[in-house]
Amino acid sequence: MNQLTFSFLMAALLLAAQKPQDPNTISPEMEQRLNLVANWGESLNSKGTKAEMVETGRTQRDGKLVVMYDIHVTGASDKQPYSLMQWPITEAAPHTILEEAFLDPDGHLCGTREKGCKPPVQIGLLPAKAEPFRILLLSKNGKTRIAVMVVPDPIVGEDKGCSLEAVRGTPGLKRRCCVAKDSRRTKS
Repeated sequence: MNQLTFSFLMAALLLAAQKPQDPNTISPEMEQRLNLVANWGESLNSKGTKAEMVETGRTQRDGKLVVMYDIHVTGASDKQPYSLMQWPITEAAPHTILEEAFLDPDGHLCGTREKGCKPPVQIGLLPAKAEPFRILLLSKNGKTRIAVMVVPDPIVGEDKGCSLEAVRGTPGLKRRCCVAKDSRRTKS
């Protein structure tokens, strides 16, 4: 057996010995990342708090969608400062957008403690299709946590009062989460 034949045979045996990876198998790290996207929001919030991203504008810049939001908060103290953070699906941890922000008595997020909060803090997002934006407000004393997620450019299918939304769990839509809603059901 010559060297070339032997090398080819060894390569073939090595390839045959490797188990093909099931494309439906998710690593524990990937499962954790997907769960963080799927469960982001009210379940992470301090008791009685809630945030809402309120769209204030939508435009195109250089061929890309830009969506502007105000953040409205309920149930949290307006007597303490907060850090405003974002956790992109492309990163392993959140990063700070605004080191110190405040809430006015009406729940608007402000960059200053001065009365009137004019203008409130706005967040501009450049979304990919179905990309979630996870936002976190964390009080400086660490006692209050408020999480909210928005998908500015969703992929949604609707039929007979029900909808199914695909949300990116990873960049490139390689892994997705699905959110099902049934508007026919009423909460009691």
